[in-house]
Amino acid sequence: MKYLIFLYILIFTFSFGTNIYFNTYNHTVFFNGKIYSFQGNAQPYRGKIVRYYKGINIPNVNLPGNLLVLKDGQTIGTNGTIKIPSDLFETLKDWFLTNKINDVIIDNYPVEIYSNKIYVKNFMSKEKLYEYLELFLKEFELPDLEIYYGKYDITPEKPSVKISTFIFPDAGFYAVSGMDKGQLTIKTYINGNISDHMGILPSGTYTILAVAMDQLGLEASSTTTLFIPASTITFVEKTVEIGNNTKFGTINFIGKKNFYEISTINSTITTITSTDTTPPSLKIVTKRITDNYYYIKVITSDKTSFNTIALLNSIKIESGIRKLSTGLNVLIVYSEDSFGNFSFAKKEIRALKNLKSAFKFFGEKRWINIGGFLFKTPYIKSWVKPEVKRWITDEHKKIIRISP
Repeated sequence: MKYLIFLYILIFTFSFGTNIYFNTYNHTVFFNGKIYSFQGNAQPYRGKIVRYYKGINIPNVNLPGNLLVLKDGQTIGTNGTIKIPSDLFETLKDWFLTNKINDVIIDNYPVEIYSNKIYVKNFMSKEKLYEYLELFLKEFELPDLEIYYGKYDITPEKPSVKISTFIFPDAGFYAVSGMDKGQLTIKTYINGNISDHMGILPSGTYTILAVAMDQLGLEASSTTTLFIPASTITFVEKTVEIGNNTKFGTINFIGKKNFYEISTINSTITTITSTDTTPPSLKIVTKRITDNYYYIKVITSDKTSFNTIALLNSIKIESGIRKLSTGLNVLIVYSEDSFGNFSFAKKEIRALKNLKSAFKFFGEKRWINIGGFLFKTPYIKSWVKPEVKRWITDEHKKIIRISP
């Protein structure tokens, strides 16, 4: 069951008048710490009571009674446009005549107040909501918004404050943050001196104090000690063969490069200079195609750029099919990389005279003996010089001997 919490505001002086609040949302009047009800169609107003009208009592004549008149023409009284109880009217009249009333506020305050929460039934500005709540509540706390609508917990809570720190070589970072329902004021002290809420500090020892205070005066604080050591930096220089593996990975660059190992205390900067002392690798591939035509390919590889020259019988050639002279042919290959490392290879290729092919079909499998290698086949094909007889048939043993 809902109920209103009325914390009466009873501090008034003759120097400062008080306000009268007419809430058109629930037709209530708040005055002098008390709640009354009113009737009538009150229009929004914020201003003074301009005068007191004393009615004339004539029997059997319906004349207006005693009224308090507002600047816009609205009247307050038992028979005014805004009808209030007679005891309230008499009090208001006396206060007006003794200059104790400051302003009359007529407005719509669509809010219901409970013990620990409020319900805002329609959109209300922050200024308007706080104005109304302060009539009833000595302390309350709300989220810091510009417009309010819905249900809100108003229980005051202590703020929270947090100090975050990070340490780097020769430097430390700190940041102070706080949380609260409403507005929050934070003060940060470093070694007793007021400081920014965030910053970078050099090496040393620091005591950081953060104090947070909300709009109700509730406080929270946090303290931490930050030690930022003075780091040392070690410089290391190394020479590494290109392509070798290190703890920084495979060296695949030419020249110098720095590698950084950073910790909170010690840091190392390693400068690696890559070198290349390995000559290019060479491989010569040759394959006879037919007669004096050969396929020649030179395969070169290196970890850096290189230049390769191939000479066949002192003539520069590229990989591909080449016609060789009958007899001895000399292939020379030279390769040099960008660091001056070189490789040299030589290969001799003997190109024999063309051989004519001979084919013989026996009709049945016969034993063939070629240089002591014996096998059985129904036919045989060979390339021989036409002027040399190489086939010898032994009919007795049924063996054909072919001299190499």
